Amino acid sequence: PDRTSFVVPNHRRGPLGDARFRQALSLLWDRARFADEVHHGLARPIGAPTFAEVPPDLLDRKKAISLLETAGFRDTDGDGVRDVGGVPIRLTFLLPAGARSLAPEVRAFALDLRRAGLLLDTVTVDAGTLQARLDHGDFDLATVTWEGRRDEDPRALFGSQGQVSFSGYRSDHLQSLLDQVRLAPGPAARVPVLQRVGEWLASERPVIFLYLHDVP
Repeated sequence: PDRTSFVVPNHRRGPLGDARFRQALSLLWDRARFADEVHHGLARPIGAPTFAEVPPDLLDRKKAISLLETAGFRDTDGDGVRDVGGVPIRLTFLLPAGARSLAPEVRAFALDLRRAGLLLDTVTVDAGTLQARLDHGDFDLATVTWEGRRDEDPRALFGSQGQVSFSGYRSDHLQSLLDQVRLAPGPAARVPVLQRVGEWLASERPVIFLYLHDVP
């Protein structure tokens, strides 16, 4: 199976429910550098699930800042931190204990967020606590690794009862596309629909796709 990783934002919490804010976050994760320096070439940046061909986001702080400004996430008091209603935007990232490759990435991500006027704290948790907090919606950002075949039914991951339903994301358009995948008469007919699913996920960013990992 393919092994992919992505960041799950909690759409129920403040700015994370705004697609422009999620896009800005995606533009501030330097996948190309981390794939080389942290993963030593054993991970390939992706912009969507592997069943679709979508280019990954490249680090672009200028564009990310422009998106934040356009979406209304501004520094209104001149302290260098963007705020909503006078309250600084401070996010928390759940870091699994023992995640040796993820920890330096999140630290570097936090620095790039700070340069864009956003604050990020990390909280290290064990696997059981991580799953419990995801299930109860007690998080801002967390990473998930998924293993599955490219031709699997994507509803298992992105459907309303799928594995990433704890993000709180809901979309009638996405559900319609997933239904079209299910009703397609065969593998060849599913290919263009899966591409549209990938393009929708890349534009809305219900999750922020990171890498396709080499599997020994």
